Amino acid sequence: MRKIIYLLVMVILLSGCATMFEDMKITQAENQGRFYIGMPISEVTNIVGRQPNCIFDACKTENTSEGTHKIWVVNGGGMGGNFARTYNFKFKDDKLVSWGWQ
Repeated sequence: MRKIIYLLVMVILLSGCATMFEDMKITQAENQGRFYIGMPISEVTNIVGRQPNCIFDACKTENTSEGTHKIWVVNGGGMGGNFARTYNFKFKDDKLVSWGWQ
């Protein structure tokens, strides 16, 4: 029983560390000016390190006066989900139109 609890705690901590590193990767790319208006979705996924996954991340659409936007919400966070925050990428015609922390 003790081993199961220990393994469960380790999995939670390691998953928190993984999302923390994703947060740092996105923040670093943003600080370096690597995101830009009109950036193809494939380049964004190369920086983020994964494809939009609608199971673990939110994928939604938004209708505006400029047309339909696809929004990819990358779930971030700290240790075990503490300090959780999300990063939104908004695309129109598979080109980046806005991005930022929520």
